[in-house]
Amino acid sequence: MALIPAGSFTMGDVADNNEAGNAAPITVYVSAFYLDQTDVTEALWQTVYNWAITHGYSFDYADREGGKPSGADD
Repeated sequence: MALIPAGSFTMGDVADNNEAGNAAPITVYVSAFYLDQTDVTEALWQTVYNWAITHGYSFDYADREGGKPSGADD
């Protein structure tokens, strides 16, 4: 895992500020976080997923604010 340090950056572009309702650029702050240095394979994800569902974890986010049910379009 690689530590990604906290920091601010500008999100958006002046071209985004148009009649379509897109917002002008803003400065946002992101807390530090860790990011894996390699891709996660489908096989590894399936191993983790299977372990999680057999140990009481759920991947159904339909009841969470802003979440979408599994398989939702978009």
